Amino acid sequence: MREMTGGEAVVATLQCEGVEAIFGIPGTYNLSVYDALYATPPIRHVLACHEGGAAMMADGYARASGRPGVCLTIAGPGATNALTGLVTAHAESSPVLMVATEIDKALIGLDRGVSHEIKQQLDVFRAALVSAVRADTVPAIPPAIHQAMAVMRRGRPRPTYVEVPWDVLGERGDVRLSGPAPVEKPAGEPVAIEAAARLLEQAERPLIFSGVGTLRAGASAELRRVAEALNCPVITTAGGKGSLPEDHPCALGAGVGRNPVLTGALARADVVLAVGTSFDTWSMQGWTLEVPRRLIRIDIAAEQLQKNYPPEIAIRSDARLALAQLAAALPAWARRDRAYAADLKVSANAARAAAEAAGDAGPRV
Repeated sequence: MREMTGGEAVVATLQCEGVEAIFGIPGTYNLSVYDALYATPPIRHVLACHEGGAAMMADGYARASGRPGVCLTIAGPGATNALTGLVTAHAESSPVLMVATEIDKALIGLDRGVSHEIKQQLDVFRAALVSAVRADTVPAIPPAIHQAMAVMRRGRPRPTYVEVPWDVLGERGDVRLSGPAPVEKPAGEPVAIEAAARLLEQAERPLIFSGVGTLRAGASAELRRVAEALNCPVITTAGGKGSLPEDHPCALGAGVGRNPVLTGALARADVVLAVGTSFDTWSMQGWTLEVPRRLIRIDIAAEQLQKNYPPEIAIRSDARLALAQLAAALPAWARRDRAYAADLKVSANAARAAAEAAGDAGPRV
């Protein structure tokens, strides 16, 4: 146990979690946190011009680094300014922790005209995010932050929120600090992996549809192994773009909007392997596109597996682990020449060339 202020507890807990960068704006309500940050050189602070920008920079950091991004704001409008960035991160499965302050805890909800007071600040974030909590005492700060980080690491990575009242940040208390809670990622059930491998190896025209979950799981290498093992085409969602290099022979690009490549690929495929995607309305043209009945879905979130297009085989698993299992289960003879794959690659290259020739007037694929 160590005695420290609430502001020091916030920074010390983030340091224990391995946080190396924080994006935010200092203000009256969070200066105790900034005092502690000033005394903690290992954590770099990046100053934003607007709280929305702080949240978006934290989101960008999370996507580029694969580590949780952290943003820091004051109470009231400072907190709500960041909400657009957090909702964007939520939609794109990006792990961002927002640490916000509140007015003094005895005044919360009384509507007495305190500066920066808003009605039910915590409930605003509870309605938008997967987790939002308040730490009302100094000892409660580390558990709140550790839990918020664990929520992001445990399943589908999405933003979380922790708020601390202004007076609590200045109080002193005994806190217990610890490192990140161990999180075990689920692997695919062997029976489901074996069934998926058999379905794919027997397919004449397999297709892989890769979403943002592939990137968040760091599964690009495993995706490539499966694609090459089958010699089959890969289409990505907008969020999954980059999960396979665009110049890879199997890559058809992003199936976004009215992309004729996606339409043609789905129309010809007899088995589809979907990884880390919810088959969103943009990619699936308002869900008007038909997906083959023989559909395999891999997702770390159980609730995602049956959304929009129910699969024949559902595999709840971390994408990297499931794809590695699948690659190991596919026999060498599963790779074979596929004329349809070569035809789709020609179509994809033609569509890309046409889009580039059209410049800003045409869609990017």
